[in-house]
Amino acid sequence: NPKALLNYWHNMPEEKFDFNSGEEKIEVKSNSNFERQHTFSSEQLNPPLGTQVLVASIFVRQNNAGQNIQQLVDSITTKVQYDINLTEKLNNIVCKTLGNSLEQSIKIKFDYNIAKDSLQFYRHQDISKIEEIHIPNTVSEVRYKSDLATLKHIHLTTLKYRGNLFGSI
Repeated sequence: NPKALLNYWHNMPEEKFDFNSGEEKIEVKSNSNFERQHTFSSEQLNPPLGTQVLVASIFVRQNNAGQNIQQLVDSITTKVQYDINLTEKLNNIVCKTLGNSLEQSIKIKFDYNIAKDSLQFYRHQDISKIEEIHIPNTVSEVRYKSDLATLKHIHLTTLKYRGNLFGSI
């Protein structure tokens, strides 16, 4: 449900989670080396009690015959039926995320099929992490890389609870 997902998409690229509905959060991680190793902040894998985080892991590969960012934006715009508010939000976030590299980045094309076929979801509880209790109060902005390669990915239909965010995937 692209409309729901856009509503839950972060407004600022610096936010801790890419999609956030309160109790449900999704963090999207990509890798161009075809390895499911991703860097996380401590907050992403140690959310507040009662919060469920899904990590979407995806492979990206540049491909001159692929789709560029503008084509993806246009595709999403069509799917949300040209909703002016959602289209504006989409364009604003893309601009904020790419910043000064917008002009160069818009030309880069990616293999859409590799991305689509490689998408897998993982529960935050299953990912190796540094438990928050082991991080002193005087230490902040802890980041580390976790390897998801040996973890079993989940199928969304097996989630016990699917609220508005998870139900829109």
